[in-house]
Amino acid sequence: MYIVLVILLVLHGLIHLLGFVKGFGLAPIEQLTVAISRPWGLVWLLVAILVLAAAGARLAGLGAWWMVAAPALVGSQVLVIAFWQDAKFGTIANVLIAIAVIVGFGTWRFDGASARSVRGLVGRVADAPSSPLLAAELAGLPPIVRSWVTRSGAVGRPRPRVVHLRQRGEMQTAKDGRWMPFRAEQWFTPTAPGFVWVVDVTAAPGVHLAGRDAYVDGRGSMRIELLSLVPVVDARGPRLDQGALVRYLAEVIWFPAHATGLRWEAIDATSARATLVDGETTASGVYTFTADGDLLRFEARRYREETLEDWLVEIDPHGHGELGGLRIPLRSSVSWKLAEGPWTWLRLEVVGLDEDAAVPSTFPSPFPSPSRGG
Repeated sequence: MYIVLVILLVLHGLIHLLGFVKGFGLAPIEQLTVAISRPWGLVWLLVAILVLAAAGARLAGLGAWWMVAAPALVGSQVLVIAFWQDAKFGTIANVLIAIAVIVGFGTWRFDGASARSVRGLVGRVADAPSSPLLAAELAGLPPIVRSWVTRSGAVGRPRPRVVHLRQRGEMQTAKDGRWMPFRAEQWFTPTAPGFVWVVDVTAAPGVHLAGRDAYVDGRGSMRIELLSLVPVVDARGPRLDQGALVRYLAEVIWFPAHATGLRWEAIDATSARATLVDGETTASGVYTFTADGDLLRFEARRYREETLEDWLVEIDPHGHGELGGLRIPLRSSVSWKLAEGPWTWLRLEVVGLDEDAAVPSTFPSPFPSPSRGG
């Protein structure tokens, strides 16, 4: 939809140039029957420049494009009123642009809050020491966990203080509902357990859900907004703390060098229970691997709203690959095992991994979604 908006802005800007051309007598403009003075012609030119600049900023993916479009919109409507006989239909375009500007503001605001959340998360570990993972440190782990960490390529590499993932996939918000594509970024701080997940879901053409799921300093939180404007979910509390820490425990699969920071208990030759205690919150779950150390699944009890339910992360049998020099699971699915039957609600693919990367000043850094910001 953003291409449609860019085209609308370009056409709108070019139409405003006609007022400048007529005002300065550069060419006959039969569509404009009302006389335009040179001062008014300059106003038409200024508005045209602002509208075209807004189109360029939106095409470039700049989150603040609406700051240019808003004064252009005001100027355009002033011209429509002043030259109503010829320009009245410009109101239609201005209404459409106004809607996009409002959504653009919401997106800019939500992304700014997300960037601040990430900077707060990462700032906690800025001075944390980083040392290579030594093979000797794996001695106390169950054999299958040692195989997994070794096979990942983490041994001998510095333990990252910050891990940044880029993801894409699809999700459902209701069982048997429509699958909705999404793109996301996630930041982890393994030296002080925490994450911020920023997701953009395309709910319909031109309509997106902006979400932020976080676990910082022992507290979980979830915020979802329709069009980055209308709050849909704003949740906190002990149950969310537990659910977020369980999620973090499952996602250690993407930074295996920090598996030594978990408490492990062997179950059998290919499975082990991992436990993580963070302040007042405890998370525990069972990892199951192939015989050679690739991850198959992670199972745990996790709060879903008010009740504890069985939660399952399954790795695509052919879903492992190398990113950033590590062998990690790239494709997975997430399900609830409910009394009425299992519900797979998320299908995820990791498409980028950076360790100790700089935090971007704006969001979203890798994936400007076509549905976002108008």
